[in-house]
Amino acid sequence: MIRVRRSFLFLVVTFLATYSLRGQSTTPAATQALPAQTFAIGAGAVQIDLKNYFTLPNVTGQVAQIDTVRGKFNVELLANDAPLTVANFLKYANRGAYANALFHRSVPGFVIQGGGFALVGNQITAIAADAPVNNEFKIPNTRGTLAMAKTAAGPNTATNQWFVNLADNRSNLDNQNGGFTVFARVLGTGMTVPDNIASLPVFDASTALNDATFNQLPLTTNTLNAQTLILINSVKVIPVYPAAAGDTAVLTFSVINPSPTIVTATVSASTLTLTPGTGGNATLTVRATDVNGNFAESTLAITNNGSVPAPSFITQPVAQTVASGSTVVFNASALNLPTYQWRRNGVEVEGATAANLVIPAATAAHAGTYTVVATNGTGSVTSNAAALAVSAATPTEIGRLVNLSIRTGAGAGAKILTVGASVGPLSSTESLPLIMRGVGPRLAAFGISDALADPTMTIFRSGSDTSIASNDNWGSGDATALAAAFLSVGAFDLTAGSLDSAYATPAPGFGVGGYTVQIAGKGTTTGTVLAEIYDAAGSTRTATTPRLVNLSTRAQIDANGELLVGFVLRGVPTKPLARTVLIRAVGPSLAALGVDGTMADPKLELFDNDHGSAKLGENDNWGGDAQTATVASAVGAFALSGPATKDAVLLVTLPPGAYSARLSGVGGGGGTAIIEVYEVP
Repeated sequence: MIRVRRSFLFLVVTFLATYSLRGQSTTPAATQALPAQTFAIGAGAVQIDLKNYFTLPNVTGQVAQIDTVRGKFNVELLANDAPLTVANFLKYANRGAYANALFHRSVPGFVIQGGGFALVGNQITAIAADAPVNNEFKIPNTRGTLAMAKTAAGPNTATNQWFVNLADNRSNLDNQNGGFTVFARVLGTGMTVPDNIASLPVFDASTALNDATFNQLPLTTNTLNAQTLILINSVKVIPVYPAAAGDTAVLTFSVINPSPTIVTATVSASTLTLTPGTGGNATLTVRATDVNGNFAESTLAITNNGSVPAPSFITQPVAQTVASGSTVVFNASALNLPTYQWRRNGVEVEGATAANLVIPAATAAHAGTYTVVATNGTGSVTSNAAALAVSAATPTEIGRLVNLSIRTGAGAGAKILTVGASVGPLSSTESLPLIMRGVGPRLAAFGISDALADPTMTIFRSGSDTSIASNDNWGSGDATALAAAFLSVGAFDLTAGSLDSAYATPAPGFGVGGYTVQIAGKGTTTGTVLAEIYDAAGSTRTATTPRLVNLSTRAQIDANGELLVGFVLRGVPTKPLARTVLIRAVGPSLAALGVDGTMADPKLELFDNDHGSAKLGENDNWGGDAQTATVASAVGAFALSGPATKDAVLLVTLPPGAYSARLSGVGGGGGTAIIEVYEVP
């Protein structure tokens, strides 16, 4: 049974006929023709900023989207005419007060009204009202405008309730109670949604709800329950153009491409990317569409003057020296849509037809010289030769992960930075000493001006909500011992008495399993923070000695932001054996794990910090590579949601050294994402 608490009285008025505020169109329009594109043989991709070619005419104010159970419509906020009222409306909208609000009053041919009540569970509850806003009547109450509801007590009594004018209501609403303040207008053909709501049956629910407020309640049927109420899902400010992939905006862009072999056309946010394929001519249609299906379109002529050129390598395989029994990966990639065939000592390797060659459990029998031939319809090219040496090695000589560092923005709530570490192998019965740090104030010495002022650190076992350790200010413990521990692992020192956080596991350390470190800003502070995890065991290794087998971090990344993760592989200098690692930048597949607001299209780049930050490789979409999926399963990584997901993955063999991986959103998109680094045996 629906119940109601508290009521809000408003002035009941009569109504008249139809009139329209501002006769100009506010549906999408093309501002100029898209420029024809001519591609020469071997040309690269071209990007076109669609904001320069499409517009929403006659709209200069902020736009808010009202999402209802009967559809969505956009409104322009008229802050120049009613600044206090717009600010008042946004105050409620931005804090989510209108989420699950209902249209509690419908007078067909006059108004529909909402904003005063919300459905909470199975109860209609009055939305908390702030202080009334001063009346700012200026714009007439014509069809398609939004105005504030008031009580009969006087002009300055509007709080949270508002209504949509379904008709020209100037003759009474403009001439009583100081005039009703219009603060927004519906855009495009968005009035189809309020009109649809007004067409629903109206019921006198005042007796059922014991409140006279609900004597004109619109419902989808004659039964009063949560499913028949007309609810507002959300009210939020949106941009006219999407700034990042996945953004909600007034305009969304799409492209119709009848000739994908001649040119590949993709749209991300407001950017159209054209990549030439085979020779020929094509005509593309680019469309800008609003939430109610109105659209403007423009055609784009494409001339591609040649066939696909012969392949050319952009990533060459490099020589590797690995311990016997290790996984080794040769990486290569070539432009111009080739197929691949790997060769060992000039002989084709059966089944080795992917861009990368993965050799699990390498032995002396795998040693030799490897090349890959890239072929398309125009020709073939052979890569540089790369030698594989397989060495017998003791556990003390095999490279391993010893450090992970993450620099990104962090704070409270959704901005808490989460770092994970797994100690393995599971067969080990020993423990691993670790050092963990959350560095904020000390970063100022490195030229970072927006450092997190007071980071706090909390440590958990994976799967548990109970903390096992925490630290606020690193000097609150044994600062002398901590400073010595920093020195032992090569970490830079922290200033005495600073508000940076740090923790060293007491002897003998943490046992095998997963651990999570959360770095947050004290209170509501935000800023740049450096999170670090160090293997503090030293170089002595045995067959059963535990080590870091997986390091990861999860963060909410702002639009046009990035997540930079550094990691170190340590080995014996006199016998530098390489270690294969699996690096993943996961966004879309997190949604299947119940994570909201994931990054739609992460890109992953890998750099060699010991050699001038040389770029070693990158991946945008992982493409469902079977070899990579097999390795991921073997190291215990969760499965990605499918071969078509836009998660990014690199599988690479690296000699001991310092490396960094950078995660960013394609097209500047933000959202929640993780970077993972796995040791591959």
